[in-house]
Amino acid sequence: MRKTIVAFMAAFVLFALSAPLPAQMDNLTNLSVEWMRMPARNAASDSADIVVYNPAALVRLCEGFHLNLGNQSLLRKPSHAYNLTYGAGERSFSQDGIDPFLPNFYAAYSKDRWAVYGGLYIAGGGAVADYPEGSITTDLVALQVMVTPVLDEFGQPTGYILGDLYSATEGQYLKASSYYLTGILGGAYAFTDALSASFGLRYISAVNTAKMGLTLTDSPLAYPDQILAFDSKDKAGGAGIVVGIHFTATPKLDLAAHYESKIKLDFETTVNKDDIGLAVNGDRFRRDLPAVLYLGAGYRWNEKLQMLIDFNYYSQSKADWGVTEVDGVEKSWAGAAGDCYAAGIGFSYKFCERLQFSAGTVFTKFLFKDKDLYYTRLGEFEAPKNDNWNSGIGIAFKACSRLTLNLALGATFWKKEMIDFLVPVDIKAHAYSVSIGANIDL
Repeated sequence: MRKTIVAFMAAFVLFALSAPLPAQMDNLTNLSVEWMRMPARNAASDSADIVVYNPAALVRLCEGFHLNLGNQSLLRKPSHAYNLTYGAGERSFSQDGIDPFLPNFYAAYSKDRWAVYGGLYIAGGGAVADYPEGSITTDLVALQVMVTPVLDEFGQPTGYILGDLYSATEGQYLKASSYYLTGILGGAYAFTDALSASFGLRYISAVNTAKMGLTLTDSPLAYPDQILAFDSKDKAGGAGIVVGIHFTATPKLDLAAHYESKIKLDFETTVNKDDIGLAVNGDRFRRDLPAVLYLGAGYRWNEKLQMLIDFNYYSQSKADWGVTEVDGVEKSWAGAAGDCYAAGIGFSYKFCERLQFSAGTVFTKFLFKDKDLYYTRLGEFEAPKNDNWNSGIGIAFKACSRLTLNLALGATFWKKEMIDFLVPVDIKAHAYSVSIGANIDL
């Protein structure tokens, strides 16, 4: 009975390995320290970070050069627990370590009715999945390995599988990363004192890496332990447009919107080492960065208190993320994922000319069409995608007339979920952040 279950699960792993590792739902919203301390920036017009949040409003900055620098340090703690039912009992794994660097740099120059801008930032990914003791992925890979046929010196099956030569696996580990380094250039123009628009181009260089391994041990035939490792890198590049509009409806009310087009990303795999048979060097697969519509409103209650409201809609289902096959029917991974939206609100209060306090929260909703199918992609349990709340607080301190320092603290909590995988898998996640940055007006 145990061998039957193991063989079935290993066969499923072979199917699941057709999906690339790692994978994530891809657009980031935490693109500046200002957003981290007040997670609603789509209608903001007070700092150079609006290069990515509200570029049409750059013409409303004072004339001259404006620079924005920041870094976020993230402590993420996703975890998952399951029982594979073949005698190992319940297994539980969680993320280890921190992501100390998620930097951004934005620059703009404003004069008369014009503004030009540029920036470098991480538009997607931005983190490492580090499971030094293994995970459900490495457990499933270990099952696949144990039912792999043993071949003779001529490459012919011997009738044995590796599970006949070794009775256990140890030393499982998984470490994967994903970074979408993005450069953006564009300009903005004010048609009237109330209405301005922007147009820009951005280019993404995406790099995903994956390393995993395990050791075959306890050979009943006294074979030496065998170390198996996998190391690969997937790279892609692509470009898209960004258009925006900002409208000052009244002296107190600002309305804004901008749109980022889908970016085609055709990844190519480089296999550095593969003792397991997980990938083919030179393979290609699609994982587009989805198009996004950003809407925002800002209201100044008085000279000291301001409120900002955001709504973002991510058109994930219209991206090309490849396909899989279920019972002979072709299924789209993006279709299984569905779209996603985020809604946020933030408040800022000026205690004095030098010190401003801000706080806010944002809710992200994943509109899955088939969540159980989507989670059959290898690597999803290590970086779970569920509805979540993010809250941030922080201060902006005007050190001098040209320099503003920003400090933010944040926390994100994901909804606990049970995914009906081969066996039920319980997933949960939370994260904390510390962010520092500066805005310089020259």
